[in-house]
Amino acid sequence: MEIEIISKDGLGMLAAFAKEVGSIVENGRVDVPQHFGTGFIQGYSFNERLRMMILNYQLHQDFTISRKNQPTNMLIFNFQHIIN
Repeated sequence: MEIEIISKDGLGMLAAFAKEVGSIVENGRVDVPQHFGTGFIQGYSFNERLRMMILNYQLHQDFTISRKNQPTNMLIFNFQHIIN
């Protein structure tokens, strides 16, 4: 599975992932449907240039996210596989 995100303001990763797996973004969180895997992605936006994502999921197949036109002065923290 490949997801391509083209954004002028750095937004859209959660919405693009939700659309690809047939889910929705609710309160900054996307739950992975059982037919794609288990878990969730949670996004937080502290301001327009500082964001954090918690990635706690396992998918039945690999996927790639390609981000284009991202601002160079944005700071994103990603935390993966830290919650037991």
